[in-house]
Amino acid sequence: MPTLPCWLRRVLYAERDPNPEKIPVVIQQDRNLAQFLYYGASLSVPVSVARWLTSTNNIEMYYGLYQGNLANTNLRAGRPTFSINSNNAIKLPQDWSAEVIGIYRAREVYGFLDVQPVRFLTLGVQKQFLDKKASVKFNVTDIFYSNKTVNSCKNKIDYN
Repeated sequence: MPTLPCWLRRVLYAERDPNPEKIPVVIQQDRNLAQFLYYGASLSVPVSVARWLTSTNNIEMYYGLYQGNLANTNLRAGRPTFSINSNNAIKLPQDWSAEVIGIYRAREVYGFLDVQPVRFLTLGVQKQFLDKKASVKFNVTDIFYSNKTVNSCKNKIDYN
């Protein structure tokens, strides 16, 4: 079975927080991952809806399996998941244009973490000047403030 080079293995490693109360924390580092298997497929679908509207849609489906011993705890966790990215360009009159980007990442496993779905929307407008040699662009990323990563850990990690 193939393994990733050590510089690609980004995993969770438990260490004690250096504060006086000795509160356990989890720190992402490059160690203690015996194997990470990744099987995936992606599909890109460009669509011209009209002369003024084009859409590029990307779908990625994958399965990642983490195996090893992290923080004195055996790990064998993975799940199939997917992500969708839709980038839509809108041509407007008088050298104006707009962009709408929607992103959805389904629930996934990342080491010990069970990461909940993430979704967000980005909007932008652009005005071109000087025969399209200059432009001004205004973007608002995550307009609904919904791009928040929420995760949980079901495994008991041994911090000793």
